[in-house]
Amino acid sequence: MDKCFRGVNKWLEIALESIGGKELSYILQRTESYYLLNKVSRQFNLFYPDAPLFTIHDSLFTTQEYTERLKSLIIDTGL
Repeated sequence: MDKCFRGVNKWLEIALESIGGKELSYILQRTESYYLLNKVSRQFNLFYPDAPLFTIHDSLFTTQEYTERLKSLIIDTGL
């Protein structure tokens, strides 16, 4: 991770030292859930109300027909 994403890795190391592993994992899980469930899935449902969308843990699944649209929405919503 340090070779490809030095800044992110450094941030994670500092956060780990500052707040601890259990707390950091909780924050990261909550952030991922908020992003995927409250942001991406809401947008997807607005744009494609007839498309199937399933959540499993912190993942979003749809049919092959909508896969690229969902992927683009995940990337674009984070910008």
